[in-house]
Amino acid sequence: MSISNKAIAGGTWNSLDIFGRQGVQFAVQLVLARLLVPADFGLIAAAVSLNQFANVIVGAGLVDAVIQKRSLSERDLSTAFWMSFGASVFSYLCLFTLSPLIASVFSMPELTWVIRATAVMLVLDAVNNIQLAQLFREMAFRKVFLINLPSLFIGGGIGVTAAISGLGVWAMVLNLCSMSALRCAFTWLSSRWRPIWTFDRAVMAGFIKFSGGLIGLQFIDQLGRQLYVFLIGATYTPAHLGYYNRAISLQQVSTMTITGVVARVALPTLSGLQEDSVAFLRVFRKAMRLLMGVVAPVLAGIAAVSDALVPALLGPQWHAVSSLLSVLCIGGFVYVVGSLNLQAIVARGQTGVLFRVGLISKLLQIAVLLSTYRYGLDAIVLGQVASMLVGAVLSRLVVQRITGYANVDFCRDIAQPIFGSALMFTLLYFLQLPLILEISLGAGVYLLYAYLFRIEVVMILIDMLQSMRNRLGGG
Repeated sequence: MSISNKAIAGGTWNSLDIFGRQGVQFAVQLVLARLLVPADFGLIAAAVSLNQFANVIVGAGLVDAVIQKRSLSERDLSTAFWMSFGASVFSYLCLFTLSPLIASVFSMPELTWVIRATAVMLVLDAVNNIQLAQLFREMAFRKVFLINLPSLFIGGGIGVTAAISGLGVWAMVLNLCSMSALRCAFTWLSSRWRPIWTFDRAVMAGFIKFSGGLIGLQFIDQLGRQLYVFLIGATYTPAHLGYYNRAISLQQVSTMTITGVVARVALPTLSGLQEDSVAFLRVFRKAMRLLMGVVAPVLAGIAAVSDALVPALLGPQWHAVSSLLSVLCIGGFVYVVGSLNLQAIVARGQTGVLFRVGLISKLLQIAVLLSTYRYGLDAIVLGQVASMLVGAVLSRLVVQRITGYANVDFCRDIAQPIFGSALMFTLLYFLQLPLILEISLGAGVYLLYAYLFRIEVVMILIDMLQSMRNRLGGG
């Protein structure tokens, strides 16, 4: 199968996996938001933020290293596995020991055992990191889909049942831990590879050399992300942290779902084109156009209707999330560009440069956060978006240098979806129609604009629909 055909097939299953996973998780979170209170979400947000921070050293860099490495031996894979597993056990012991101190800083005594319980996911995820990395490397996204979906359905059912039973925050703990355990079990059942009892220090040094800059960047990135959780949790109430958590989560449903589809396919595809600069740039630009053609209207639409959307989805007790969500949607545009830039830089093996750029942008983000966190949640998210914009400009400069993707071409690639989304936002913002009418009108306006100006992602969708109609008609 050629690279392009393999990418298309992988992209189809990858899309099903990510949209299915995000759809099930989103539905479960909507149900839990109506059964639980904002303070419960604040508690779980604090615990999960620590997990995400620790997960940087557990496997994030190793997964990318396994995907990017041109050839892999059994010794390479087993060494990576034991590195990930050892780091997870060490991280779990640290969190278990420090959890009472962390709970006292947050003034949330119940947080101690919530941290200890959710930290188990670090070990569970480490046990299947390398198997999943091999599936991503082979673009075997069908297997990933069949691993994730049952785990999500069963874990979601466990969480909702626990919430109905009145278990409060522990319903979310059971939801997350059961999903992680089931995912681990299904991965091992579907993968033939097993680690052997070997550990090569030279191989370890090679992985560290590649992923050191990437891990450093992800460490700084998570520090910037989770510092928001730490400062909000330590300064305000658990309910405030819950509001911020739900606003971020709703924004990420669109940005991380769609960018996740592109990123999983982009890294192995671009890595396979390292020696062909022309093809690399062509694929990268196409990915940018497709990404912005979808994300821009989705974020603009959410920002325009957030006042009606949030109470409709989560309930009236979550109305404070609306203004936060609108501002974060602006930051979503920046995030999707930066995410794809990251894939291109990693595929080029320029993780050292990426670390330096990430360090500068995250230090700026931390400085802005420290200047704004005392002035309320609105000030915090405004500062967050402003600092993200500066970071995106820096990553854009790096991409221009290493790929030849000129600024004028970048602006040309994103101009039409941005302008169409702005038009849709303006129309929806001033009309103030019932929610279902606003959504329908917004989608119609953007699709008409995209058809008239031939935005690539919409033209591909039209071609697919016509092809399906022709096949059905021929049958």
